[in-house]
Amino acid sequence: MLRLAILAAGRGCLLLLIAVMALPSAGSAQIKDKQIFAGTTIEAGWDAIDRRASMRWEGAGWIGNDTHKFRWKSEGELKRSTLEEAEIQALYSRRIAPFFDAQVGIRYDFSPRGATYAVIGIEGLAPQWFEVGAALFIDHSGNVSARLEAERDLLITQRLILKPFIELNFSANDVARRSIGAGLTDIETGVQLRYEVRREFAPFVEFRYTRLVGKTSHLASADGESKQDLSVLLGVKLAF
Repeated sequence: MLRLAILAAGRGCLLLLIAVMALPSAGSAQIKDKQIFAGTTIEAGWDAIDRRASMRWEGAGWIGNDTHKFRWKSEGELKRSTLEEAEIQALYSRRIAPFFDAQVGIRYDFSPRGATYAVIGIEGLAPQWFEVGAALFIDHSGNVSARLEAERDLLITQRLILKPFIELNFSANDVARRSIGAGLTDIETGVQLRYEVRREFAPFVEFRYTRLVGKTSHLASADGESKQDLSVLLGVKLAF
């Protein structure tokens, strides 16, 4: 039932995005702003309690105008100079409402196994200043997965910022070659405290907890792998 629900949602989202992206933008009757802007943020942190010299990164960037943008995203983990996991996304992003963009594109996983996905998603700024995102991923074999993300910056002072975050991952079906079971596969949550020396440079400390759940958790136990992980990251956020 979950697979049918995710597949139906995916088809519905795809048809909706095609229809919305085909419509003229709200400002089409006005003179369009052709000016191009760009931005990039990168976060890199080293695990203070992991003896395997673990390093994590998250990056995102865009170039375009207020309505149309090219976006890229990347995240991953490096342990002892070996990629534990790594992915990159290339997306076309179109504004569909104030503070919200629809996105379509591709995602490629370098590790643990090479895989390519079609991506259909939406992200933006929800009420109460929550940054939220939802995406569906479909690989070449027709396997469907989904990801939900939310975070919020809480200003303690103008420079000291607390950011709680959460990420949920789902799979519509079992994927044996990746040891993934159908349903909710994992939960990642935590909190980051950063100090913005400048907007472009902010050191941080981050507490991150990840747990496998459901059938994915049972598969990990059968393979002798840990079902949970706690990281304390010391790192820096760069913006330019």
